[in-house]
Amino acid sequence: MDLEVLSDISYGLYALTVNDNGRPTGCIINTLIQITSFEPIYMAISLNKDSYTNEVIKRTKRYGISILSVNTPREVIQRLGFSSGRNRDKMVGIEYEDYNGLPRILENCTGFMCFELVDHINVETHDVIIGKLVDTCVTDGEPMTYKYYHEVIKGKAPKSAPTFLTNK
Repeated sequence: MDLEVLSDISYGLYALTVNDNGRPTGCIINTLIQITSFEPIYMAISLNKDSYTNEVIKRTKRYGISILSVNTPREVIQRLGFSSGRNRDKMVGIEYEDYNGLPRILENCTGFMCFELVDHINVETHDVIIGKLVDTCVTDGEPMTYKYYHEVIKGKAPKSAPTFLTNK
């Protein structure tokens, strides 16, 4: 089976953020889909089971998603996407504010969405997390696609990402 076909699927790039008892943290995701178009709006994400952010979502039942713009520095993506927040403050050097109790990244994002956890589904190494959209904040900019991240920023997928392919 030629898994190269999976690289033709379109994705965006997002900062998934949580608040762990006053300690903001998060990770980078590229799997976000809108499930419903009328209120209540439900969306789904995919997250590695071992992710600290996943652990916090299951405990707090809340999370936020910042839509990264094409101007997002590679360093921000690396900080949030290539290390665990379990023993490290991943938000150091990233400008953010508290927005309804969740960290909203202020620079180089085209919008922010707040979610309440509805369900999580076990899928082997990952969980599919379904959330209800409860608040939004829209800003300016062009959203970053996963293709842009790979081709322009020259970024790679970490081994924990659902899009990581071992045959590449």
